[in-house]
Amino acid sequence: MKNPCVTVGLPPMGSDLDFSNTNNHLLSSLLKEYEIISSRLDKTDERTIQFVGISVTLLTSWSVYAASQGGNFSIALAWLGPLLFLLVFAYLISIYYFHFNTLWISRILSLRINMILPEPAHITNAPGFPSAVFFSSRKGNIKTLTFYILIIGGLISLFVLVSYLSFRAIYSSNHLSGTLFIALYGSIALLELYAVSGLFIDLPNSYDVFASAIQETGRIPRDFTSHPLYTPQSNLSKFVWLMFPRPADVMAKGHIFWIGFIMAFFVKGLTSDRLPLLNLLFSQRGEWNTILDVPMWVVLAFGILIFVVEEILLQQAKLLWDDVRDVKRDKLLLQNRARAIASGKVNIKEAIAHLSIRWTLAMILSAILGGATLFLSFLAITIHQTLYVLWAKPKASKYPLLSLTILSFNVPLRFVAGAIAVSGCAWTSAPLLLTVALLFFYTFGGMAALWKMEAEYQEKTGKPVAIRPQSAYFLHKGYKWQHIGLLGAITLSLTLILLQKTALTCPHNALLTMWYATCSIRPGSLIYVNYEPYSAVAIIIVGILVNMAVCFPLSYISITTFSILKKLYRKLKGILVAISIAMFIYHGYHSVANMSESSLYWAILWLNTTLFLNYEQLTYPEYSFEVTAVKIKLFLVAIYKMMFFPTDSRNIIEVVKEISAIDPEKILFND
Repeated sequence: MKNPCVTVGLPPMGSDLDFSNTNNHLLSSLLKEYEIISSRLDKTDERTIQFVGISVTLLTSWSVYAASQGGNFSIALAWLGPLLFLLVFAYLISIYYFHFNTLWISRILSLRINMILPEPAHITNAPGFPSAVFFSSRKGNIKTLTFYILIIGGLISLFVLVSYLSFRAIYSSNHLSGTLFIALYGSIALLELYAVSGLFIDLPNSYDVFASAIQETGRIPRDFTSHPLYTPQSNLSKFVWLMFPRPADVMAKGHIFWIGFIMAFFVKGLTSDRLPLLNLLFSQRGEWNTILDVPMWVVLAFGILIFVVEEILLQQAKLLWDDVRDVKRDKLLLQNRARAIASGKVNIKEAIAHLSIRWTLAMILSAILGGATLFLSFLAITIHQTLYVLWAKPKASKYPLLSLTILSFNVPLRFVAGAIAVSGCAWTSAPLLLTVALLFFYTFGGMAALWKMEAEYQEKTGKPVAIRPQSAYFLHKGYKWQHIGLLGAITLSLTLILLQKTALTCPHNALLTMWYATCSIRPGSLIYVNYEPYSAVAIIIVGILVNMAVCFPLSYISITTFSILKKLYRKLKGILVAISIAMFIYHGYHSVANMSESSLYWAILWLNTTLFLNYEQLTYPEYSFEVTAVKIKLFLVAIYKMMFFPTDSRNIIEVVKEISAIDPEKILFND
C-alpha cells in the first residue's frame, strides 16, 4: 500500500488556494464536508454526555428506591421498572449508532484528504492516531477499557438488581406471570444485545472494507459498495434466517417430537417428577398438589417450551454445523444454494457463533427443564450428529448403506426427546420402544427414496440437485431399500395395533404380559412394561434386525406387484394417497379428541401407508413441489382469466383435465 504522506503542511483555511486543477476542487469539497461532519460530531458528543449523565442518575435513583422497598412495590411498577432500563439502553444504542457512524464518516474524509495532501493534516479522528487507538472500545488501552467496563457493568448490574426485585414481586403473586416476565424481558434484553453487536462488528467491518478500498484505489468508490460479508443486508430477513436457518426441517420433522409427546402422554401420562417444575413455571393461585390437578393448557405450554429448546435450539444448531461444513458444495446445488449460509444471508462467523450459543443453551435448558434424562437424550442427538457429520457422511461412497443406517436414527431421537419431555425415565415403555424402531424404518425408507430420486434426476438432466458420494449406489439399489424401509414401518405399525388389541382382551398370555402390557383395573386401559435403559436399547436394535429380515422377502413381492401394475397405479395413485391421508386425519383427530391410544396407533399406520403409496413412482420435481407449483400456477391463471377476462378464459373443466395430464417426468426443477 502506498503512503502518500510527505513533509509539507496544509495551508490555512482562509488562504487562497489554486483551484485550477481537479485536486484542488476535490480538496475544497472534502474540507467543506469534513467541517459539516465535525460540527455534527461535536453536537452528538454533547448530547450523548448529557443523556448518559441523566440516565445514570435516573436509573440509579430507581434502583435505590427498588432496593429500599425490598421488592414490596406494586405489580405495575414491577413490570415497568425493567422496561425503563431497557428503553434507556435502546435509546443509548441508537445514539451511539449515529455517533459511531458520524465518526467513521469523518475518518473516511480524513483519510481521503490526507491522501491528496503531501502531509497528513486531519489527524483527530484518523484511525491509528494515538487518541483514536487509546480510546477505542475494541482495541484501546486496558485502562480506558476498564473505565468502559465499569460504566457498562454498573448499569447492567443495576438492571439485574431491579429485574430481580421486580421478578420476585410478580412471581410471589402469580408464578405464570413470573415466567412470562422472564420470557418477555429476557427476549428484549437478547434483542438489545444483538443490536449492540452491530456497533462493534457490523459497522466497523463495513467501514474497514470501505477504507481499504480507498487506500488501494486512491479514491472513494463511485458505487459506494462494500464487501457483501459486512454490508448490512435486509435486517429482518437476516434475523429470520438466523433464528430459523433450516425452516423446512422444522416443518418436515418437527411433528415427530409431538408424536412422541402425545404418545408418551397417552401411554404413561405426565409423571409426578414434573410437578415441581410445572408449579414453578405455571401455577397462578396456589400450587397444584397432584399431577391430576394440572390443567391441559399447562401440559401443552410445557410441550411447546421443550419443543422450542429441542427443535429451534438444538436441531437447528446441528444443521448449522452441517451447513458450515458443506457451504462450498451447497453453493453449487440447486436444492441447497438457497440455504442461509450458501446464499450469503448469514456469514460463517455468525453461523458458528449462533450454533455454539444454541447448543450451549439447549444443553443447559434440557438439564433444567427435563433433568438428567432429557439432557442425555440431547447428548445422544449431539453424538449422533457428530458421528454422521465427521465419519458416516465423508465415507458414504464406501459405506452407503451404513451411512443411511446411521442417519436413520435422526428421527427416532426426536421422538425420544418428545416422549422424555412428558414421561422422563418412563420413556422405555414397550409401545414407545416399538415406535422408536418403527420410526427408524420410516426414515430409512424415506431417505433411500429421496437419494434414489435425486440420483435419477441428475442422471436424466445433468442438473446438480444434490451431489452425494452415495448417489451411484442408490441410483441402482435405492428402490429396494425404499421398499424395505417403508414396509418395515407398516409392519411394525400393524404389530403395535395387534399387540394393543390383544392386550386389551386381557388374555392369559405370559409372553404378552412379560414383554408388552397387562390389564389395568380401569376398563380399557393397560399397564405397560417398562424396561431398563440398556434393555430398551437392546430391544430396539433386535426389533430393527428382526423386522429387517421379515421385510426382505416382502419387498420383493411389493416391487414385483408395483412393476406389474405400474400403469394402473399411476392412474389410481392420487385417489389412494387421498384416502390414506383422510384416514390419517380421521384417526389422528379421534386419538387427540378422545385420548385414545388405539386411534393414535391407527393414525401412525395410515401415516406410514401414505408415505409408502406417495413415494412409489415419485419423481424429484414432484418431491420438491415443482410439479405442484406448475399445477397451481395453471389453475390460478385460469381462475384469474375467468373472473376478469371472460373472452380470453377457458372452461375450468378443460384446465383441470390439462393439469391432470401433466407428466411429472417432463417437469424440470426450477434453477
